[in-house]
Amino acid sequence: MKQYEHSGWKVVETDDSRQIIVNNKTGAQYERLFESVPRAISVGGWISLIKQANQLLERPKQAYMRRAVRVLAMLAELHKAGFQRLRFHTQDRGIGLRLYITTVDKMQRDHGAIMTSNEGSVLYVSGMKDQYFDWTDAATDNARQLASKFMIRFPELVEQGRGLDFPYAGWFQYMLGLAERGYFPIVYSEYTLTGGPYIDLTDAPDEVKLLKPPGGEGNR
Repeated sequence: MKQYEHSGWKVVETDDSRQIIVNNKTGAQYERLFESVPRAISVGGWISLIKQANQLLERPKQAYMRRAVRVLAMLAELHKAGFQRLRFHTQDRGIGLRLYITTVDKMQRDHGAIMTSNEGSVLYVSGMKDQYFDWTDAATDNARQLASKFMIRFPELVEQGRGLDFPYAGWFQYMLGLAERGYFPIVYSEYTLTGGPYIDLTDAPDEVKLLKPPGGEGNR
């Protein structure tokens, strides 16, 4: 058995081809087998992956933000159903979060998250709480159930969003992963309008960045 320290972690290599590391600060222990698989990743690389894996379990602390993330997850379900021309725009005006669902033809050509017009869009505001879009029968719905109701209740908008847009849908999945960890995208706030290459993320550390999505088909 071999033991050593690595960047605040205790590393133990056993005689039966196991490697165990312990976080000295939290006491959390992790294990991997490497008898039949070459160790192509270093201990430092493994630790980095463990940190990322733990981040997958994080969620927004505020209830209003978790509900907004559920609306984004609903939109992801609509994308999976083939309506990838549906897009979103977010605003934080200091008194609550506003989340618009619209179509690609209402988004700027040089910034796919900024609307040229909110005509025909559907709005969710954080003040609605779990009465999504002022519905009274969706408080306990998951994202897929919300998507089903959305398709039925806003058929014109959904039909306009029919079509595949893999570059945007791929960007959206990455963005949703950040939002689910508490790094929610804010395109417009009371003080700033995202016009550069990145979109503001709430509570995100400096190293976490979100590039703007592919452009839309609006008039500007």
